[in-house]
Amino acid sequence: MRAATRSGGDYRGRHQATVLAIFRPTWRQIVAHALVAGSVTLAGVLLLGVLFTLARQRSAVGPRMPVDPAVAAGLAGALVPLAALGSGLVRWRTGACINSAGLRAGGPLGRTTFVPWERVTDVRAERRRRHTVVMVYGTDGVTRRLPAPYDGDLLAGDARFERKLFLVQHLWETHRSWGVPG
Repeated sequence: MRAATRSGGDYRGRHQATVLAIFRPTWRQIVAHALVAGSVTLAGVLLLGVLFTLARQRSAVGPRMPVDPAVAAGLAGALVPLAALGSGLVRWRTGACINSAGLRAGGPLGRTTFVPWERVTDVRAERRRRHTVVMVYGTDGVTRRLPAPYDGDLLAGDARFERKLFLVQHLWETHRSWGVPG
């Protein structure tokens, strides 16, 4: 969690909202995600290697070249760290930015969604799969999940999750519109 403030205007003269908090996955959550991605990649490479070997042994057409186990192990050994590194870098870019205008959730591929405070009806924690995540309910009926903060088991755990959740709820209650309809 990081809190920062920015000046009231940018170089084009438009008003810039004050950044109140930025949430990113913890380093343990990034490592857990990278380990899962590396394991899935390893399983996929091994499965493809077995299927390729079986297909080569059963085919009667063409020359039969034996598959060198050292080459296959080197290929798997190179792909697994690359997949883990790529997954960790993508996961590191996800997060949520909370400012005085609303919530901005950043996805792993640069996709962001913005919800102004006036369109938020509720902020609460919910259990999704094996994680406890922050859910934002909008006036349009759409439920949005913030990519961070979240809490899970083992390496996916965040010791400060409740503090971050209370901060998001407090900022929503502070900035939402209390106007009476009609």
